[in-house]
Amino acid sequence: MEREFSWSDDSLRQLKKFKRKRPKLSEDVTNFEKEFSERRLPGDEVTKIGDTLAKEHRMMDSSSDKGKSGGFRVYYRYNEFRIVVHGVYLRRELTQRVRHEIQEMLKREGPL
Repeated sequence: MEREFSWSDDSLRQLKKFKRKRPKLSEDVTNFEKEFSERRLPGDEVTKIGDTLAKEHRMMDSSSDKGKSGGFRVYYRYNEFRIVVHGVYLRRELTQRVRHEIQEMLKREGPL
């Protein structure tokens, strides 16, 4: 069964902000979404809330020469029926404090 894939309002705002300086972002997002149909839920587990898991996955930034490792970090939650992207961050913006804030936000959101 195919899971429903969606982007939260916050993640769409973040993408819009990045789009100004990264002309290839739409292409990167399309490729990122394809990974979910080709692979089973890529990424590293961040936290679990009820039956909902949250993961962090790398997304390439084709507008720079750093590839996936220096690109974006995408935080998403999923359960049996849905995948919802909650945050998109540049790797260089992520500090331990920001990662902790992301985990807290995901916990506050609760199960899908």
